[in-house]
This record gives sequence, C-alpha cells and structure tokens, in this order.
Amino acid sequence: MSNKIISLRSPHLILAGLGTSERLGQEAKEFGAKKALVVTDKGVIDSGIGKRIKDLLEKGGVGIEIFDKVLSDPDIACAEACIDMAKKDQFDLIVGVGGGSPMDIASI
Repeated sequence: MSNKIISLRSPHLILAGLGTSERLGQEAKEFGAKKALVVTDKGVIDSGIGKRIKDLLEKGGVGIEIFDKVLSDPDIACAEACIDMAKKDQFDLIVGVGGGSPMDIASI
C-alpha cells in the first residue's frame, strides 16, 4: 500500500491516501470554516472513522453535523435529503468521507 497522499483541486479539494484525515483540521482552518456538514454512510460511522473525523474537525475549532444516510448508488431522494439538511443550517464547509457514494453526494 502506498503512503503517497493525493491532493486534487477541481473546484473542490479532494484528499486521498493514508494519513489524509490528519490534515482535516488544518485544511478546515485554512478555509476559515466555522461549521461543517460531514456527508458519509453508516459503515463509516460504525467503523469509528466518523468519530475520528468529528474529533479532528472539533480540534480545529470547527463545529459539525453529520449526514450519515448515504446509500450505495444513492438515488435522488438521498441527494435531496442531504441538500435539505445542508439548507437548514449555515455550513461553510462540506466534508465527504468514505467511498464514491458519499463523495458524490457531498459534491452536489
């Protein structure tokens, strides 16, 4: 397994690779984020990764809410539920955590 971190900017910043979560608090600070919406799925939450992401963001001074209802191959209803949650609060950062489905929904 490679230890290389991949960083892509296309209007969204995408970080992938071992150790990228360690940069999350710093990246959030650089964006000036105060409150983040973390978009993920139940598997990420059940694995403990969700708590780790929450702790890293909070350590960086960012409040968070979690949308963990992303399904594999998400449908329009899943996207709309996430959008509804995002509209209910004033998030200045959206963080997608997990595989392709959470990343797709987070980038809507």
